[in-house]
Amino acid sequence: MNNLEMAKGFVQGCDTITSLFVGLGQEDKVYCLYANWKETVWGKTESGVPIARVQFKTQHLVNLSTDFINAKEKAKTFCKKERVIDGLRLAEVPSKQNPYEFRTPEEIAEEKAEKARYELIRGDVSWIRSMNNKIDRYTQDRKKALFQESYEFKGMALQVRANIKNAMKSELSAPDFIKENFEKASVKRKEAILVNPVKGHWKDKLLQEAKATKFIGNVGDKVEVELTVEKITGYSTQWNYINIYNFKDNDGNVFIYKGATDLEDKNRTAWNSPIKEGHKIVATGKIKEHTRYSPKMFQKLSIKQTRLERIKVIKSLNVDNIGNIIRGAN
Repeated sequence: MNNLEMAKGFVQGCDTITSLFVGLGQEDKVYCLYANWKETVWGKTESGVPIARVQFKTQHLVNLSTDFINAKEKAKTFCKKERVIDGLRLAEVPSKQNPYEFRTPEEIAEEKAEKARYELIRGDVSWIRSMNNKIDRYTQDRKKALFQESYEFKGMALQVRANIKNAMKSELSAPDFIKENFEKASVKRKEAILVNPVKGHWKDKLLQEAKATKFIGNVGDKVEVELTVEKITGYSTQWNYINIYNFKDNDGNVFIYKGATDLEDKNRTAWNSPIKEGHKIVATGKIKEHTRYSPKMFQKLSIKQTRLERIKVIKSLNVDNIGNIIRGAN
């Protein structure tokens, strides 16, 4: 961009400019005016959930001069005219740094903080999913409706009190009408305050679930357990795809299976045999190890997991012959 009108258009149209500065061009011949600005970039978590992060970018605006002093004066004139002089950062002496990597100390600190925030949230899939279930939407709407009714009753009372002669259309006397509506408004307001749309602190719930988990058996033992499939995920390697099955038994204990084998119930037909999320099964396996899982952002949370290997599905308890979950089945 080496067009004055285009440079003006960028400065006027971009509302995320953080600083402007004078730096040498790519060939170290002409001093140019650059702008640092922020752009929101969308990525995904490990489970595919969209998540936003902020990136700093540098835009070349216009060539100024081969003389550093003259270039600074031109930059001041341009920034004053475009009313962005507060963001202009001028050095005392010309520097040889790559202009596309120049950052003010404030921008460097903000970049580091944003990177740390993004890495923390990006890796914590459980935190994102838990936050989505934090508010009961139905209860929240009911709370809003009660407050709205309270405001309406109060509004009618205030209207009558302000203009008793013209606004009075009730069989009640004006004082009684005002008193009744203020009382109704007070009742609705108190009722709305008591409504709590928060389901319960999601961290406390996870902590309680973690405390309930125990290690099952000893490493090397062969066990037969009744499990419910909570989650199925996995990842690709250069050799094959590794499945990760997350189970819970009837007492809330967590079991994990990792391997290239897809778990199947051989009692069903080949097309309908795969084990899916929500299936309740009886399985045998060998205890490979006992591990603890602590998600990011949870310092006190440690879930005890029993990892199985050589797992084999004996039968399904809540699935019909074509692989569908039977509602109400234990």
